[in-house]
Amino acid sequence: MKETEIKMNLTLLRDDIVKSLNIKGGETFTQALLRVVSGESSEIFFEQYLELINHDTEADYLKDIYETFYSNREELNQDYTPQSISRLISKYALHIFSNRNKKINTVFDLCCGSGSLSIEFWKLQKDTVFYMLELDMDSIAILLSNLCLRGMNADVIHGNGLSFEFYKVYQVRNDGKYSTITEISPEDYKIPICDVAISNPPFNVSYKDNRDYSKYCGYKQTSSGNVLFAIRCLEQVNEDGIVFYINSSGFRFHDYGTDKFRQYCIEKNILKGVIKLPQKMFIHTSLPFEIFIFDKRKRNSDIYWVDNEKKNFTKM
Repeated sequence: MKETEIKMNLTLLRDDIVKSLNIKGGETFTQALLRVVSGESSEIFFEQYLELINHDTEADYLKDIYETFYSNREELNQDYTPQSISRLISKYALHIFSNRNKKINTVFDLCCGSGSLSIEFWKLQKDTVFYMLELDMDSIAILLSNLCLRGMNADVIHGNGLSFEFYKVYQVRNDGKYSTITEISPEDYKIPICDVAISNPPFNVSYKDNRDYSKYCGYKQTSSGNVLFAIRCLEQVNEDGIVFYINSSGFRFHDYGTDKFRQYCIEKNILKGVIKLPQKMFIHTSLPFEIFIFDKRKRNSDIYWVDNEKKNFTKM
C-alpha cells in the first residue's frame, strides 16, 4: 500500500476514534483518550474501537495515528519501536531463558513509549508482569489504552528514566475481558528488580546528577544519556538478567564516556552481542540502529556480531 493511501486510511480511522472519544473543549487527542480509558466508559470505547479496527490487535493503530498526526519528534526525540524489532527481541529473550530452563516472570521496559516491546513479550507469554517507565504523558495515554485493550498486567510509571523521579503510578490489572486502571501514590514506590530489561530510549540526551559512575565508565560523572539509560537497565535486572538496549550505531564506537562503558562491559563479560539493524527501520530517522545485548549470566568470552544488512553472523 502506498504511503498516501496509508495516511488516508489512518485519517479516516482517526476521525472515527475522535467521535468515539467525544473530545471536550480544549482537550487534545491523548488527553481525551486517557480520560476515557481510565473512566467508567472504557469498556464501551474498547468495544467501539475493536469494531473500527476489525478486531485486529496485532497492529498498533493508536500509536500510528499519534505518530503520524500528533507527535513532536524534534522536541522529544520520539522514535517508536517497530513491531518487527519488538518481536525479534521478545522471541530471542524467551529463547535464552528457555535454554536455561527458566521463565521470564518480570520485564522492565524503560522509555516504553506506546508499549510495543512489552506487548510482543506478552503475546508469547501472557502471565508476564511488566514495569513500564515513560516520561511523555501523550505516550502514556496510548500505552494505557494498549495494555487495557489486551487485558495485560503492568505498573505504568510516569517518570524520568534518568533521575528515576516518579510523578504518577498507574496499576493496570486484568479483571475480565479488559484491564482496569488504578492510580496509586508514587511516594516510596520502587520498581522491583526484574528478569529482563528492554529499552529504546531517546538518544544523545544529556543528564547530570551527583552519583559516582566511575565503576561503569571510568568517570566519576558522565552526562551521556546513552550510557546512563544502559546503566539504569543493568541495575534493574537480577544476577541472571538480560538487557536488550536499542541505540544508534554510534553507541558502539563513539567516545564521550561510551568507550569506557564498553570497556567495562567487556571486562565484566556482560556484553553478549550486537545486532545491527537494517537501514530506515524507524519512521523519523535514517540513522543506523543496533540492539546491544547484555547478559549478567554470560559464561563464555564470545561476543557475537549480527549484521542484518549483510546477513552475517560473526563471533568476536
